[in-house]
Amino acid sequence: MTNKNNSIYKLTKYEQETSITYNQEENIADVYTHDKTLMKKLDKFCKLYPDKCLLKREDKQWQSKTYIIPKNFISIRTPRLINISDEQRAKSKELMKKINKKIIE
Repeated sequence: MTNKNNSIYKLTKYEQETSITYNQEENIADVYTHDKTLMKKLDKFCKLYPDKCLLKREDKQWQSKTYIIPKNFISIRTPRLINISDEQRAKSKELMKKINKKIIE
């Protein structure tokens, strides 16, 4: 991780963090991230909602970006758990094969 001539720092996956910060008074949140997938999504939000989303800072050396977004864009959900039997799973698999075969034909 040495940098003598403004080259790009190479961070480990562990070091490539994402931090979402907000307070209870304001309706905005700061999102600092190294996650390329999240950056693409937030860049898209900035284009779709330029009045709501802002790219605050881009650090090419550290390969990170900071955004300002509305708090209501942040969502934490419980995972969807589908409890089906092996028999139901097999039937669903066969049905999807038939559907996909019809689509391809």
